[in-house]
Amino acid sequence: MMERIKAERHKLMAKALEIVEKAGKPVSIDYVAYHLGVSWHTARALLLELSAQGKLRAIDTTKSYVFVPGDRR
Repeated sequence: MMERIKAERHKLMAKALEIVEKAGKPVSIDYVAYHLGVSWHTARALLLELSAQGKLRAIDTTKSYVFVPGDRR
């Protein structure tokens, strides 16, 4: 059961990363949530985790965070 949950989370993270990369511009949490078909809270958790891993860069704006691809070294 835990392996299935981890695999699903890994798939969502990969899709979220793909959405941000293909957008070609900074994207909001709402944008990613809509395109992933998940809740805002789930999208935020995925994006912040990807940001912590260095795969995305979070930019703090006056409204909320937006995300762009990170450095892939």
